[in-house]
Amino acid sequence: MTVLLAVRGWDPKPWIARFRAALPDHPIVTPETLQDRRAVRYGVGWRHEPGAFADLPNLRALFSLGAGVDAMLSDPRLPSAPLVRVVDPDLRERMSEWVVMHALMHLRQQKRYDRQQAARVWADDADQPAKDVRPAANQEP
Repeated sequence: MTVLLAVRGWDPKPWIARFRAALPDHPIVTPETLQDRRAVRYGVGWRHEPGAFADLPNLRALFSLGAGVDAMLSDPRLPSAPLVRVVDPDLRERMSEWVVMHALMHLRQQKRYDRQQAARVWADDADQPAKDVRPAANQEP
């Protein structure tokens, strides 16, 4: 059973080490080191190059290393195989923090302040309580 790891924007070496520790009897390969496409049973990816998982005749499942699977689904050559996303407490916490960060950025109108700073405009805008914040029609939040 060979596992194909295809990631973009991340160093694959730590992931390869983790998979080899967990699956010491199975080859862990990347698209660059893959020699036998028939040997691949599982694909693991994060923002992979389109087509990285295509033409794997014995593929049983694909795993997304991120919280979602949208990066996987954007591949027009993604094979028909069960698609699984990773769920763990650390990822759940980080996603919760990301949502809170963006809610606060919207509430405190951070994009407007960034634009003003770039334009060197130092307006003294009064903060509003969260219950009063509404996006204006036709205005970027």
